[in-house]
Amino acid sequence: GSGRASDILCYGFENSIEIESEGTGGRKERKMPAECDVEIKRLIEKDFGKYKIEKQMLDLILEISAYRDFVTIYSIQNPEPLDFYILSSLMKSSANANVLAATKMRQMRLAITWGHAKIAREFIFSQKLYKFSAYELEQLMLFAITKQRTEFVKLLMDYGCDLKQFLTAKNLKILFNSLDPKSGGYRLLMEKAERKLRKMKFDGTRSVEEGPNTRTPEIQLCDVGSLLGRIMQGSYTSIFNTHKKKYENGSATFDNPFDLMTVYCALDNCQDMALLFWKKSRTPMATGIIAHRIYNYLDMMESKWARMDEEMTEQLEKAASDFESLSYGLMTMCYHNYEKKEWVNILEVKMVDWGNLSLFEIGQITGAKNFLSHAAYQSYLTDIWMGEVHPSTPFFLLAFCAVLPPSPVFLKYNSKFGKKNADLNPRTDKSGADKDDLVG
Repeated sequence: GSGRASDILCYGFENSIEIESEGTGGRKERKMPAECDVEIKRLIEKDFGKYKIEKQMLDLILEISAYRDFVTIYSIQNPEPLDFYILSSLMKSSANANVLAATKMRQMRLAITWGHAKIAREFIFSQKLYKFSAYELEQLMLFAITKQRTEFVKLLMDYGCDLKQFLTAKNLKILFNSLDPKSGGYRLLMEKAERKLRKMKFDGTRSVEEGPNTRTPEIQLCDVGSLLGRIMQGSYTSIFNTHKKKYENGSATFDNPFDLMTVYCALDNCQDMALLFWKKSRTPMATGIIAHRIYNYLDMMESKWARMDEEMTEQLEKAASDFESLSYGLMTMCYHNYEKKEWVNILEVKMVDWGNLSLFEIGQITGAKNFLSHAAYQSYLTDIWMGEVHPSTPFFLLAFCAVLPPSPVFLKYNSKFGKKNADLNPRTDKSGADKDDLVG
């Protein structure tokens, strides 16, 4: 409560003292100093008038004070919302190791729903009174991601939830079917699933892709792969399509869970969480450019659908720009800190995770203008155009070679350029830069 009664309760709560009762075998009880008795009676009389039940009210205040762990006192001027203190009180009442697992799970779900990671950290995780099982962490992670609670996702990963073990094909499919219905990604995937369902019904085949509600088609991972191929202008084939049978097995896991979750969050338009996962990506530049393309594509589709949501448009444009800037920043670090053959290899290496495309090819496909204008990218383009001819060769000599075929033997060549560095991992873009330096 607030106001008169709560002020009296707070006064009694703060001024009661604990003493050992005589003849009770050391049992303690709470008492009110005599001067406080007088002040409480005065407050009661002031706020509620003269009653003959001051003694009963005083006993009630002492009884409440005995359960200090169940009481939460806060100022009405405090910036935290009321639900913060309601949840704090619930957590206090069960802050011991004997609380049932179901109770802890309900409390965590409530904390996630209300978005109070601070309370969960203080009352559940920091006290270490209860250890969540791997299955419970998995269920909480699913709930936190679908509710777009970035702080809780980080909290659960810090607590020990392994994203590689969590992100099975089954869980990823659940996540894509739980996308925000208002997001462009959900609309695009649902349109794809509905077209497939209509075709299967027309052909007379029995659909195995319908959910419990037969009117709602279920999004499959191959649908996600097809959408990504469409977003990448048909130049990309997803592992969801090349290894379709493998990922029909719900227990199958992925080698690049953070990259996939960055893509998922981009389709769900959840930028904070996308950045959280991107920071742990093993192909950060490629993933960042692809996320940039996804946001731009969703922005284009929003205009096509004429939903005319100015706030949504601003969010998508900013998110696209942020990811392109992050990839540009990483390329700059590599350009200045690595030898040329190393950052050239970063541009050239084929990435299995991204359909055997190189970063150079991904940049072209996505049309990331700022990234394409990077000095490293432009230098690489120049070297491709020049071939093995040294860049310092004057243009008039090149023109002369076109007229007199034997003359190229007199040109200066850079024979070492373009040699592959066999020591580099062919599945990653070698970005040793610290991504935390780029994300504020």
